[in-house]
Amino acid sequence: MIRGLHTSAGGMVTQQNSLDVIANNIANVTTTGFKGSTPVVQSFPEIMFQNLHQFPGDAVHNQYNVGNVNMGSVVSNVHINFANGALQQTGGELDLAIAGNGFFVVEATGRTGATQEMFTRSGHLTLTAEDRTLVTMNGNPILDTSGNRITIPDDGLIDINRQGGIYINGNHIADIRLVAFEDNTELRPHGYNLFTTTEQAVEAPFVGSVEQRFLEASNVNIVREMVNMISVSRAYEMNQRMVTMQDGTLAQAVSEIARR
Repeated sequence: MIRGLHTSAGGMVTQQNSLDVIANNIANVTTTGFKGSTPVVQSFPEIMFQNLHQFPGDAVHNQYNVGNVNMGSVVSNVHINFANGALQQTGGELDLAIAGNGFFVVEATGRTGATQEMFTRSGHLTLTAEDRTLVTMNGNPILDTSGNRITIPDDGLIDINRQGGIYINGNHIADIRLVAFEDNTELRPHGYNLFTTTEQAVEAPFVGSVEQRFLEASNVNIVREMVNMISVSRAYEMNQRMVTMQDGTLAQAVSEIARR
């Protein structure tokens, strides 16, 4: 009975964690370049219960296998879907979308407070008022192929080719650094639509293209996420009812024992 309470309560925690992932997907359905996530639910290993008592005169029953018992499930991982989102034409000269596998490289502050390189698919860019540095909407500077910030002169039309080269009135200014990875599962979400990498991440040649005056939409399917949210909510409610039922049964059992 106590084990049943633990299993049902664990199921509620699992469904709550799944709901958090779904809610984050829905909240970012309009976020440029956002990549949706899917919770990976895994069951705990089954436990073999054994009868460790020996009946008088019968050694056969020593350590008799009672059977397997499942102890519930847990969200073991969160899988990020790196599929491309739809490209939407905006007409903005600083709106960039990546077609194919790849990321823009930005300068950002890590969790320790140190500045480091991070990666994003969001090409909704702007210029700082002070020195016209090319930055994301969160203020993270875009880096060039030398790892430096990019400053745009205020004297002409900005043209960015499919390889990330920046030109002002036909004059080459800089090249945006674009990277891809052999295995995107080595990327970790940092927040603000940014990713960091693990030590096992290996960079690969960028073979996609940069599309100026386009933005990549979120790859979240809102209809699918709403269906998933309803399913997870119902599973949570079922586990909640099981907890209530088992708690009532346990209270009744304790009450009956107390009378005796």
